[in-house]
Amino acid sequence: MTEMTENTPDRHPRALDALYVRSSGRPVVTYAFLALCLLVTLPTLFYPRLYDILGGMAPRRHWWQPFTAALEHGWPGFPGAVHLALNAFLILECGRPCERLLGSGRFLILGMLSLAANAAVLTFTDGVNGSSLVIWSWGPPLFVALMWARRQGAAARDTTVYQRLRGILILMYAVIVILMAMLPYFFGWRGNPLVSLLIGNLFHLTATAVGTLFALCAAGYIRNRLVDLGHQSRVQES
Repeated sequence: MTEMTENTPDRHPRALDALYVRSSGRPVVTYAFLALCLLVTLPTLFYPRLYDILGGMAPRRHWWQPFTAALEHGWPGFPGAVHLALNAFLILECGRPCERLLGSGRFLILGMLSLAANAAVLTFTDGVNGSSLVIWSWGPPLFVALMWARRQGAAARDTTVYQRLRGILILMYAVIVILMAMLPYFFGWRGNPLVSLLIGNLFHLTATAVGTLFALCAAGYIRNRLVDLGHQSRVQES
């Protein structure tokens, strides 16, 4: 059997492009989440007392603090404005394509599951804050999409969107993970580096685990969604 060429109907090299265009859906949940992060974090930059009330750092004595901690940003040695800017970038770069991939309903469910899982972890640990408690749950569905696109051939792998998506996942799961593994050392940790990797990325790991389970359950839907987007791209090009 001869191998499929790049132009056969079974290949969809431009499917990923649709995840970054408005016609594929308005990412309202992504924008709402970003707005909540801004609404919670920005006032604490001027009124530090709010930082403690909203669970910026342990101890967290009120039931809402493990949840609002995902919207709060900044801790000693890491300014809230810098933390918020970095995560705002990731929210837009990951949230918009992931929401268009899953649909707003599934995307909202995934975010709530990750938020609940990390809130449970925060209840029993002295972990830090930040929207990465949710953002990292978006990585596995995007990884499934990236691997699907990779199988569409060289034309798909050479697209700007493919390279953009791969780059953001490398940033999340290589660069930031390594930097966070170094974080405990800034707070006096002098133990095993592997333990430091776990401590520094506990919430990334939790969110990724939630996202992985969700992506496995939704793998069939994700593939069908990408095929539909590929067909739409073909129609728009014709």
